[in-house]
Amino acid sequence: MPKKPYPIERYDGGMDNNTNASDLEENELVLAQNVDVSNVGIIRMLGKFIDSGITGNPATVEPGYGLFAFKTDRTYAGAEGGAEWIASVDTVNGDIDLYEIGTTTWRNSMINYASAVTGVDFNISDGIIRTCPIALDLEPRMLLYIDNNKFGTTGYTDDGWVDRTSRLSSPIPGVINDDNFGGGAGEWVASATGFANLNVEQNGALTDAWPSTDIQFAFTCLYHNNQESGLTEPGSTLFFKNGIITAQDFLTMDTAFKYDMRMSVKCNSTGDVDEAIKAYKLYARVVGEEDWYLLAIYDIVRGAKSWDGVEYTAWTDAGVAAPNEVKECTVESVYLDKTSPTYLFETGYAKQDYTYGDLQWRYKTSVMAGRSFYIANVYGKDENGTYKFQPDAMYKSIPGKPDVIEQTSRVEVAINDGEDIVKLEYFGDRILQFKEQTLYIVNVSQSIEFLESRKKNMGIKFPYHSFETEYGIVWINENGLYFYNGQNVRNLLEKKGKRRISESFWSAFFGDEATIGYDPKSKKIIIRHDNDGGTDSLLIYHFVTDSFVTGNQKTEEYDSTNFIVSSENKLIYGYSKFVAGPETNYVYIEEWDDSASASDDMDIITKAYNIINAAIRKKIYRLYITHKGTGANDTRVSYRVNGDTTWTAIDTLDGNTNFVIQALTMSGVNNVYKIQFRIYTLVGLTDATFEINDMNIIFRNKTAK
Repeated sequence: MPKKPYPIERYDGGMDNNTNASDLEENELVLAQNVDVSNVGIIRMLGKFIDSGITGNPATVEPGYGLFAFKTDRTYAGAEGGAEWIASVDTVNGDIDLYEIGTTTWRNSMINYASAVTGVDFNISDGIIRTCPIALDLEPRMLLYIDNNKFGTTGYTDDGWVDRTSRLSSPIPGVINDDNFGGGAGEWVASATGFANLNVEQNGALTDAWPSTDIQFAFTCLYHNNQESGLTEPGSTLFFKNGIITAQDFLTMDTAFKYDMRMSVKCNSTGDVDEAIKAYKLYARVVGEEDWYLLAIYDIVRGAKSWDGVEYTAWTDAGVAAPNEVKECTVESVYLDKTSPTYLFETGYAKQDYTYGDLQWRYKTSVMAGRSFYIANVYGKDENGTYKFQPDAMYKSIPGKPDVIEQTSRVEVAINDGEDIVKLEYFGDRILQFKEQTLYIVNVSQSIEFLESRKKNMGIKFPYHSFETEYGIVWINENGLYFYNGQNVRNLLEKKGKRRISESFWSAFFGDEATIGYDPKSKKIIIRHDNDGGTDSLLIYHFVTDSFVTGNQKTEEYDSTNFIVSSENKLIYGYSKFVAGPETNYVYIEEWDDSASASDDMDIITKAYNIINAAIRKKIYRLYITHKGTGANDTRVSYRVNGDTTWTAIDTLDGNTNFVIQALTMSGVNNVYKIQFRIYTLVGLTDATFEINDMNIIFRNKTAK
């Protein structure tokens, strides 16, 4: 019988180490180690993580945590036009350092917890970065850019990046006084102890100007996103009458008169007012009634106006010498006829849970879904107003007001099931609520959330076990690598009804320290075996070809952060390394480079080829390999037949800059039913330029006996 060629032209099915080698698809491999098969018809060398060029930063990382990327409209210097950032948590010093892409400098302690932290949850919306330590031992903080001139021309410039608590504090209690306006430093001595003060004086007759003689007053603060604090209620404010403290918590008004309302704020020459405050709002109510009605607005820059006014009255200096400098502003002819907006109408929430000194929510995980901010695994007030840990609870903010989360806003999914919420992800109008064992898919496309699906054995142990891609959410656990595309969940370790990555391989590879990421440029999921300074190995999945390969010696073997995608669309991570010179740890950033890299441990094992018909014996004469690569005699080709476990060497591959067809003679290879090949690094390195295009087995069928 004549000799025939048997072509091997595709490898893009990737690695399947679970199925019998004879039963693999024609484009699959038993082993694909340190090679890439994402280009159809080509095997090339695998990429690796390389130094990003970002300056090292003196800090220490918590394995699996601490890295975040975001964009803002302002640079560090405040210039408009936008900036791209990387945030890194220094766990020892308890601060968050920022690196502005395009510069060479880390900005240290941009967010400062002033106490050691482990993991930190990050989020950003409307240019504001929100952070919360996942140990729940510290309050959340935010970083935002402020750009205004407080108190107009009489005040001071207040611009730049501000690190502050996420709490929407009410005004610090001050003084409410019905003393006549007279000016002079003596009138404002008491106001040195508080920020928000009010003085009232009759100004013109008006029938039924006030619905009662007994009126209570209270201030709120207005912050970013039109978020309003709780009221500084009467019980926390000193009420004066003609300069004397009264026992009552209200003022006695003449119902037939309008009043001028002068607010004063102690700010000092250095600026004592919270940088995030945009305005104070003055409310009033009748003693014994529930509704608070808006009377006046005291804008921190423009000045004061009545609730329905148009023109602002500018701030003026109260004449109090530094350091107790006071600014004041007056709204004239104020009265209460109950036609103005109520506090409920203005804010959307009736009960003020954010009074001065109150504790803000703490949480382990968060996500922005639409215009609402969802938090989970929290320490905060329950529906009874008692502070407690709620590890299985998820709450949501009022839409558009991410820092306003009421006790009544709990999203009921699954409670008292013995599992803590580990992480929230958002994709396609769905929140994926990962617990330790179970995944809950919550539909948030409407005003009321509802549980869409419950997936047992699909939870995760740590936040770094899940990652967002443009295709959907991917995550890992002891049972597999999962992918949610907005409709369905698929275990990527399985394909066409069969498992392709063996249970033994996965159980050895996956552990608590495994970390998952995604490189948008190459469309690859990259799973790292160990973020805790241990063995360096990778499992890589390519979305386009639906294929796996493995890699090793592609990352630094130090304590490493979570993976993130930078604003430059690069998959990056940070690692912490002790530097002898300054005798401290430094964090360095590496990025995935998908271009080929050399390896001293490249290894390819093909399927066992039946060569058309497994029942017919063949004689193998030679193997033609079309390949290129500048290294010579460093890559060996071996074979084995008919299920043997021992490999027999054929030859090494020549070094060539361009593709060549190399003939490897195989003498005495007879009575073959199936044959398998191995191509691997023999000595030294397999060069980065090494590629295989196709292979051809030259064989002849033997006659049946």
